[in-house]
Amino acid sequence: MPVKYSVLENTLTTPSTFKGRVNETSTLSLDIIAREIMSRGSTVTEADISAVIIDMIKVCKDAISDGSRVNIEGLVQLYPTMEGVFTGGADSFDPLRHKLNIGSRASEQLKANVRAQAVMEKETAPMVGPIIIELLDVWTSQVNTVVTPAQNVNIAGDRMKFDASRADEGLFFVNDTTVVTTQVPAGAIAISTDKKLVFNSSTVGTAGDTCHYEVRTRLGNSLTYPLKTAVSLPLTLG
Repeated sequence: MPVKYSVLENTLTTPSTFKGRVNETSTLSLDIIAREIMSRGSTVTEADISAVIIDMIKVCKDAISDGSRVNIEGLVQLYPTMEGVFTGGADSFDPLRHKLNIGSRASEQLKANVRAQAVMEKETAPMVGPIIIELLDVWTSQVNTVVTPAQNVNIAGDRMKFDASRADEGLFFVNDTTVVTTQVPAGAIAISTDKKLVFNSSTVGTAGDTCHYEVRTRLGNSLTYPLKTAVSLPLTLG
């Protein structure tokens, strides 16, 4: 089975760069590992294999608790680490301010073997951008169907935060019947967060027109970021 991966846009860089992400296909539990060992011709039982693995985990835990580094050759090294800030050389470990942790380092042999054996397969990544999930017309209590002029509208979604100081970013009402786009004024928007917009509908048109809303944002502080758009479901002007 190939190692599947996607290439994603990194919006934290200017200009935007792209990074790869491996899409894990499964997780092997202790029982599955024991069965896999059995399927490769082991002469001991699955229960015996599981018992040995459990004992190995206990030995590793005891060794790390005693301050030792555990080297499972060909697989991984495990070792104790510490987190937290000390006030000075005379300061000592305080469980309220410091934490004992466990570090790990994969074997170079394991990494080389996996790189030599694995076959990579690229998958199409979902586009990262604003999303409109639901539009509620407060006056009629209807969802994703109608918008009432001069009444409140609630939009639920994700990554909808925009910079209102930029003319091409914001919340827009689009009348598909008349092909007219109108930006919802900043003063008409009561709540503007990543996940929620509450605003006066600010519609332009006549009853029965087909329309929709768009959220346009760059998902970042730089003008070099590409403009992304979320589109609501088609609506009818009330």
